[in-house]
Amino acid sequence: MQTPAKAAPCRDYMRFNVREVLKAVRSLYDDEIRPVGTLIARRLKEQRAKAVAMAKSLPADAVDPETMPRVESQRLRSVCEGMRQLIVFPEAGLDEYSVRLTTAQDSFVDACDDADVYPPEFWAELAAHFEAAQRACQRFPRGLYCCAKALAAGSVPCLQGLSLGRVCHVVHVAISQRKLLGYRTRFLVPLRQSACRFKDGRAPSQHPAGRPDPLPAVSPAACPPSAVPLPAGLVAPGRQDPPAQQPAQQDVLGPPPAPPPASSGPRLPAAHPVAGLGAEALLLPVGPPCQAQAARGGKDSSVFGGSWSSPASTTAKSSGSSDV
Repeated sequence: MQTPAKAAPCRDYMRFNVREVLKAVRSLYDDEIRPVGTLIARRLKEQRAKAVAMAKSLPADAVDPETMPRVESQRLRSVCEGMRQLIVFPEAGLDEYSVRLTTAQDSFVDACDDADVYPPEFWAELAAHFEAAQRACQRFPRGLYCCAKALAAGSVPCLQGLSLGRVCHVVHVAISQRKLLGYRTRFLVPLRQSACRFKDGRAPSQHPAGRPDPLPAVSPAACPPSAVPLPAGLVAPGRQDPPAQQPAQQDVLGPPPAPPPASSGPRLPAAHPVAGLGAEALLLPVGPPCQAQAARGGKDSSVFGGSWSSPASTTAKSSGSSDV
């Protein structure tokens, strides 16, 4: 597909008539998209860009709609209110509204519905497409409508035959439920590139079926013995503290006193989370990616999946993503 031509955005307002507005509303009906004011304005710019491209004998998508003149929102609403073919309804939000055709039934797709009505094979194919997009460092426009337009233009096999409104819903579920896409600055990207992966510390599952990722293997190199700070005076089982360093003494005071025994501190109580683990207790993590389950080889309800506090109040926690 040819990249749309970029040009300096025009600061003048677009001139449009009733026929163009009616055409924009009907095209949104055909796409199963509820015609709100912002999308009607967007569709007007798309129609104008297509007309400019055809006038220059270029492909229909050769001109970027963002290079077209802006649509004055107040004038657009006034035109819609004066058309007998349309009924204007106020919407939640500042100065937002939607319109309905007087001669057509509502058949819109709720793009923000969380219900996942698509089969596993559909998501497996879409996940493969996003993995290929990740390898190609591809980004998608931010927003359900613009991202759906980009996906529909990309000839994704599993999206063939779906209306643009249905593709908007697919994008929403891919973000909120399947965790295949995430936000990064002004774009939508495959989740492994998104900002929420770095914000959460560990990204949600990348598996198409939504199963959690397995815990990473833990090695002593990943969790050195110093990973668990213990309070002063406490000695973990199987661990000996180095002899305390004594300050230099003057000759007049005689020889320095002998160092204390290696394990003179009190032992950990039996109820302590690391008691009874022996040398394995030194691998218990303070935070991700290490897990107590990997250290013990099994699941412990007092450590795995929750939090525990050492006598020094050291808390271990592990943390687990629409604008139209």
